[in-house]
Amino acid sequence: MNVSVGLVSATSFRVPSPGLQDTFGRGSLRLPRQSATEQGSHGITRSTGPAPSRTLVRVSSTVSPAKAERAQAILEEEDALVSLHRAWYPPVQRPVVADRQPVNEDAIRRRRAELAREGVRWFDVSNRRRAVRTAEEMAHHDIDEAMAASSNWTEREERRLDAWWNALCGNDPVVVEQHLRGVFQSTDTPASPVSVAGGLLDVAVLIPGEHVLPSESVHLVGGDLSIRRASRSHRAQLHRQVVAGLLIAVARQAFAAAPGLTAVRCHALQATHRGRHDDLSAIGVVELSRVDLAVADLNVDAEALLHRYGSGLRWVTHTPDGPLRPLPLDDMPELADLLARLCRNALGEASDDRRPGVSAPA
Repeated sequence: MNVSVGLVSATSFRVPSPGLQDTFGRGSLRLPRQSATEQGSHGITRSTGPAPSRTLVRVSSTVSPAKAERAQAILEEEDALVSLHRAWYPPVQRPVVADRQPVNEDAIRRRRAELAREGVRWFDVSNRRRAVRTAEEMAHHDIDEAMAASSNWTEREERRLDAWWNALCGNDPVVVEQHLRGVFQSTDTPASPVSVAGGLLDVAVLIPGEHVLPSESVHLVGGDLSIRRASRSHRAQLHRQVVAGLLIAVARQAFAAAPGLTAVRCHALQATHRGRHDDLSAIGVVELSRVDLAVADLNVDAEALLHRYGSGLRWVTHTPDGPLRPLPLDDMPELADLLARLCRNALGEASDDRRPGVSAPA
């Protein structure tokens, strides 16, 4: 492996930038899509859930409409950032065989009749009658073959889809990982499955940096509206909500897409760009169960939900208002395969996407 990649400190691993984007997709550059309704190629619909919103009230009459509108836009941007965990993902449905175009019997008969009459003169009545009988016999044969072929194709497709569905529900590692990889890519979610063991999925989530946060914050004291440059503590707290919300969102999306999973262990990764490379650090680890997230009140802020429902939560800050601190990579051996894959993908070598498995629905 190139000497420019690999462990550079106890908390940082250097990987080629192309490997990062190949693994996490376009979502690695920004937050996942948030729109009213989006239908992905794998049946995953994203829509913002019920999010508590903030509206300016009791603003002094001396505040200009432009300033009030600007302040409201900042508040709405912050609300969107802290509502990532409220996105809704309908459960994946068992695939069914699409209806094939029915056999066009009339077209087959016409074609056979045209072929039978070729070379037979119009006044040769006996041969024309013989040709018509032959055409009818051949048409019946062709129709039977076409119907048998259609039936055989349907049966093969049903067996293929049943095998895929059973493998997905049975937590076949190859099938679950390949399916989730496609689901995350179709929704621009910056996540990549690492491994599946029984009902537990390990997934890496690439967290966007603080550049996605508003540079300003809104303050309202005694009716006086103030828009200031956001403080470091405010941005740190807001970014922690983004991290927590994205981890919960990824876990909920995984549960919706893979019915057999019972728990998802999310590894929050942060990348620092270094020219042609990126230094990856883990800034949070948490295991979330399907049962807990099914009953969790999503109106509660994401960080509070992690502390309440997260198992094995690793969430380190030096101060209550400070940013998340990098974690020792030696304590997370489950990330070793992912880091190696990041380097292989950048070098153009075969990735885990090409492992043999049950083919997914088209």
